[in-house]
Formats: sequence, C-alpha cells, structure tokens
Amino acid sequence: MSEAVLEAYDLVKEFRGSTQRRVGKPAPVRAVDGVSLSLQPGRVTALVGESGSGKSTVARLLSGLYPPTAGRVLLDGSAVRVRRGAAFRRYTDDVQLILQDPFSSLNPVHTVRYTLTRALRLHGQPADGLANLLQRVNLTPAEQFADRFPHQLSGGQRQRVAIARALAARPRVLLADEPVSMLDVSIRLGMLRLLARLTEEDNLAVLYITHDIASARYFAADILVMYAGQLIERGPAESVTQHPVHPYTQMLIDAAPDPDRPRGQEAQVPSEATRERSHKHSEATRERSHQHSDVPSLAAPPAGCRFQPRCPLAMPVCVESFPAETQHGTDHVAHCWAYGEKGSA
Repeated sequence: MSEAVLEAYDLVKEFRGSTQRRVGKPAPVRAVDGVSLSLQPGRVTALVGESGSGKSTVARLLSGLYPPTAGRVLLDGSAVRVRRGAAFRRYTDDVQLILQDPFSSLNPVHTVRYTLTRALRLHGQPADGLANLLQRVNLTPAEQFADRFPHQLSGGQRQRVAIARALAARPRVLLADEPVSMLDVSIRLGMLRLLARLTEEDNLAVLYITHDIASARYFAADILVMYAGQLIERGPAESVTQHPVHPYTQMLIDAAPDPDRPRGQEAQVPSEATRERSHKHSEATRERSHQHSDVPSLAAPPAGCRFQPRCPLAMPVCVESFPAETQHGTDHVAHCWAYGEKGSA
C-alpha cells in the first residue's frame, strides 16, 4: 500500500453548546472523539454513519475549516497548522472539500465560467483550462454550460460543477461530504462512477462520507464506521459489509436496500457467534434497544460504549468503559465488548 497523503491521529473537536444550568459555562459538545485515519493515493476510504455521528465535522477538520481541539492532522507526514491566509491557500492546493448541497456551495449570482476561472486563478492554474474542467466532469459541450447560472442547472450538473471547481486546484486529496445524497437516485451511480474515474486518473486519495453503507461497499476500498463521534469498526469494504462485527454496523446493513432480500426480512449478515450471543440476552435488553433508537446527545453521551443504550448485545461492562480494539481478520478491527476479554455471554 502507498504511503498516506493525509493522516489524522486522535482527532478531537469540541463545540460549546447551550447549558441546561442557569449559571456556569456551556457544556462542551464533543462532536469528534479520538478519530484516527489515513488516506492513500488512488484509494477511496468511506466514512459511514448516521446523521449526527460527526462525519461532516471530520471532513471540516481535515480540510482545515475547523481547528482541532486535540489531535493532529498530517500532510505528507508533516503536521498541518493552517487557519487562514497564504498557508491555508497552499493547503487547499492539495486538499479540497466537496460539500453535500451544490446549490448552497455555488454562488447564485455567478456563472459557471466565473466560478471555475476564478478557482483556476486562485490556485495558479491557466485560466484557459475551463473547457478541460467541464469535459472532465462530463459537462459537454463546454460552451453549453459555461455561461449558465446555478439555478439553470440540474442538481447533478451543479454537483459536477462543484467537483470541477475542486479539480481546478489539481489536488491530491478529495474530501467528498455526502456528494450524492442531494441527488436523484437515478443519477447517483453515474456520479460515483465519475468520482471513481477521477480517483484513478489523478491518483487521488478520497474520503467518501456517506450514511449509505451499500454505496460505500460499491465505491470504496475501505470502510470506517462512525457512531456518536467515535470510530467503532474499520477494515476492507468487502470484509466489513460481508462479515460485520459491531452490532451498529449490522444495523446499518440491515437498513440498506437489498433487492435480493424478501420484504420484512433482515439481512442475514451477523456471524453464527454473534447470533448465539444475541439469543442469550434477555427480551428486556432487546426492548431497551428499541426504546432508545436515536443517536445520543454528544453534550451528555452514554457512559462506556455509546451504542449500549441501543445494543441488543449490551452487557454490564458496556456501561463501564469504551471497548478496546479487537482484530477480526486482515486490517479488520472493531470496538465491541462482545468480542473482548470481558465479553463472555
């Protein structure tokens, strides 16, 4: 495997939220808690989780838009310390962020021509590269799109313009934050194929952020599963989706559309050992998992494993501390007490 272009170690991001007390400092909201990852050239890594799990905050930390509360971001092995000005501009030459909603990320009073030529100038690229950018994102003929405003484009076309703007910097890293979630289902596959082609052509290191683990399996080489600000499982995409370890990963797979699955039937993805453990737990524990179906508040997260209020395999130890990392195959690891030394059920 190639050396990582962009790395993060033990990233923490806290925001000051409203307090429930009438006096005192606001309680901090720890949106990201100890996240580590690495992005390699020519490889797509997917960050998967529900809304509110902290995925977009990770993207903004890696892009330099948010300063980390703790932890480090490294570009080519060197620590990144950029906030604004020339240093930030140099950093964005290498690392570009594609946002979820292209209509909000594009200025409505500027044409496609202005948006892309300005991006080319800002990153020191020839301004005559406009036609090439539009061709690379399949907006052809270029003259048909160059003088349109965002409202004159479809959602898919707007997202292609946003991708072209990112490519104007000739980056080595693309951080794609839910790039297809705002698009019609019929054109999502085409957008993912476009990103896959660009990854191969430019040898890009890509972080693909999504709540859809099915598209992550199709598009990514590796999957990181995030829950309530923490990474709870990671590994090769095929291993994570075919042999999931953490109950939360299994829940995401159960929720993913599967045309081969009979209606009303859950996906048969848990291992035999997981099913045996699940059957040994009481109906009361299972009922509790249904009663607590929402992502917990990050201002006051549950003790121990943050998934334990929803988990059908929850045990007393799950409330005591966050589980250590356990190995489940080549490069496949998870944080779950059901598979740790205290997890005998």
